[in-house]
Amino acid sequence: MSMIADGLLLFAAMTAALYCHLLSRRLKRLGDTDKGLGGVISTLTIQVDQMKAALDGVRADQARRADELQALSARAEAAARHLHLQLASLHDDPPPAAPPAPRPAPPLKLGAAERVKQPGTAQQVSELMALGRKFAVPGVKR
Repeated sequence: MSMIADGLLLFAAMTAALYCHLLSRRLKRLGDTDKGLGGVISTLTIQVDQMKAALDGVRADQARRADELQALSARAEAAARHLHLQLASLHDDPPPAAPPAPRPAPPLKLGAAERVKQPGTAQQVSELMALGRKFAVPGVKR
């Protein structure tokens, strides 16, 4: 009986040793900086640092844009006051005078060869065609 108890005790000790060895290997892989949890943690740390830098840049840009917006708002308010004053002074001025009448266009002057004796006749059309000019004559197709 003592021999069976010693055998079971030896078997339990060997099983515990094997289990500890497996756990040791798993812990080494878990802490590995390339593939394990250590690598994941180091990658996440780098990403957090990058995100902090990006966030700081965005905050600085946002502050600059807020200052620009405040300056533009002040300029817009000043322009609105100026326009309000101009509109108020517009009511004090007399109405503008009527615009001058447009001038009639000067008559077209023709040379001696281009003068027509009777407008709208066949003689006028033939003279214009003889001169080689391309005038649009109503009712005549080319």
